[in-house]
Amino acid sequence: MRIVSLACGETPGVWVLGDSSVRRFDAEGQGVADFELDRLPWSIGLDEANDSIWVGFDGEAACYSPAGQRIGGFRDAPRLGRATAIERVGESIVVGDATGRCLRLYDLDGRWIRDIGNANRTQGLLIPNGVVDFDVDRRSSTLVVANPAKRTSPWRRTAASRSRKRLRLA
Repeated sequence: MRIVSLACGETPGVWVLGDSSVRRFDAEGQGVADFELDRLPWSIGLDEANDSIWVGFDGEAACYSPAGQRIGGFRDAPRLGRATAIERVGESIVVGDATGRCLRLYDLDGRWIRDIGNANRTQGLLIPNGVVDFDVDRRSSTLVVANPAKRTSPWRRTAASRSRKRLRLA
């Protein structure tokens, strides 16, 4: 299995996204879950509040149960391109879109909210490696985007923006 992406949560162990499957290994390295995918995935993220796994594809974000049953998700092609990072943040799904060179925010029903990172003079994040990646500091609801031009770009969710499900530059 070629490893595409990894996801870790509060529960000890790791979810491994391969080029055609998702596997979970416990803290001792034993395989405890495994399911196949029907096409090439690009990213994986955990939604521990709902005991589910998000997988990013070209133009699509799919939500699966730990047993591999598809339980939700959305398509937003052509707006959403290659989903190279995906994560639930509060009541939003944030997707790193390598094609659009930005982050795309969606509500939990898959409705597009807005983009982050493409309203600048370069019209997008600088991604020489072809990947938009980010991580979340859950204690402060801050997104940190890997952006070679600025090293990292922090985006923070504020009390005022929570009701509108928007993030702003800190």
